Parts: sequence; C-alpha cells; structure tokens
Amino acid sequence: MKKYLSLLFIVISLNAYSISKKEVYHLLIKHNVKHKSIVLKQSLLESNTYKSRICKTKHNIFGLRKGNKYRYFKSYEDCIIFYKHWQNKRYTTNKKSKYHKHYSKDYYQFLKNIKYATDKRYISKLKRIKVTKQIKIWEDECNRGEGNQISCRI
Repeated sequence: MKKYLSLLFIVISLNAYSISKKEVYHLLIKHNVKHKSIVLKQSLLESNTYKSRICKTKHNIFGLRKGNKYRYFKSYEDCIIFYKHWQNKRYTTNKKSKYHKHYSKDYYQFLKNIKYATDKRYISKLKRIKVTKQIKIWEDECNRGEGNQISCRI
C-alpha cells in the first residue's frame, strides 16, 4: 500500500503545474535578476525545459543544491528569489567579498569562474539555447501595453 501511495504521489507530482519560459522571464524582470537572458537559459537547461522531476516536485528550475540534495522551494518564484540572492552575494565587484575574484562582466565567464556546474560543456550548452527572439516578442508585447503591469517592468 505504501509503495502504491508513493507511486501515486510521484505520478501526480509529475503532472503538476509547470512554469513557462515567458513566466520565468517575467519573474526575472520582477525580481531584477541580472543577465536575464542567460539566467533564463540556465533555467531551461537545468530543468529540461521545465519538465524534470526536480523542477515539478521541488519548484527548483536551476538545479540548486544544498550539499548533495536538491533544494525545495514552495513556488517557482521562491526559487527565482533564492537565485537572485545567490547572484547578489556572488556576482559582485566589492573587493571585500570573498567572491570578488570570480567577477567578470561576461556572465558566462562568471558562471565558469564560480564553477556553477560540473559539466565542462555547460557554457557551450547555454550559448546554444536560443531565446533572443522570444524575449523581443515579450518585450514588444509590454511596450504595446499587452502584458500585465507586473510582468512588464522592464
């Protein structure tokens, strides 16, 4: 019976609400995340385009871990807020910060310097993900007044 209930929970969880690229991008805008297009690419790569089990069951779109366990977030927005705090702490020019040595104006280089991922091809994989045209469309929608107030704070 316990195995059945566990399996049922997993099936229900995998069919749970997932987030869209557009929703993620608007949350990145709302929370003033730096290098939004690259961070959007990270979310797509880390979550298998928001289809991974970790994404759906833990609202973790960035593959964020604490030790060897994936972090759990109450919502996708909470995950983005956590990433923003992570970014603010590490992506800094403040010479008093221990992370200062990792800073680079090139965010891809910063991710490499900080060793965000263990995959040696992580940066090249990110660069292959195309989102520029979609972002332009979403920003044009906002400029025409077709987006909602929260999502159009660009």
